[in-house]
Amino acid sequence: MPPQDPTRRLVNELRTISLDLSGRMASIMAAMKLKPALFDRDKVLAVRDFAREGQLQRGGSVSSPYCNSGPEQIAEELNVSIARIDGLTNKLRRGRFSRDALLLAGLSIRAACTE
Repeated sequence: MPPQDPTRRLVNELRTISLDLSGRMASIMAAMKLKPALFDRDKVLAVRDFAREGQLQRGGSVSSPYCNSGPEQIAEELNVSIARIDGLTNKLRRGRFSRDALLLAGLSIRAACTE
């Protein structure tokens, strides 16, 4: 059995995160309307573009489950996802997937975080 490419695994994880965020985007936008002080608008827009790109690469729609969580918990979960995206894009930005549209959208999240 040939060894598995670790960059392929990281890209698959990045795609999984984007699809998860795509499903949670409606609750993130609703929580942002309730408590805008918890969210940075530029980050949320970058995350929305990232989630949309993951959905485009998948080639379909994603179901969005109803979320009973409060805005604070949604903001914390979003920050955890952003931190993981930041770590993955940092690892993948110099590899063979450096020109992948999903990775470029992840780099835009990274840029929004540094501003």
